[in-house]
Amino acid sequence: MPIHNLHNEAVKIIIPRIIGFKNIRKGKKEIGLEDAEWLLNLNRLNAHPNEEAFVKQLSDFSASRAGYLGNASTA
Repeated sequence: MPIHNLHNEAVKIIIPRIIGFKNIRKGKKEIGLEDAEWLLNLNRLNAHPNEEAFVKQLSDFSASRAGYLGNASTA
């Protein structure tokens, strides 16, 4: 499967895991969930070993229990 197809499938999978954004703007407007696909497509999957696309970063974060359960020591 071409990498652009993998990226598009990853975006479809990760969008339902996003609950919101903080401090990210699209022009003068703060982005919302309706802008998730736009944001994830700014930095796409690629073959460079030292670059991680936003969709990969979000996938890794949301797969970690600490990403969605938080850190009890800061509560």
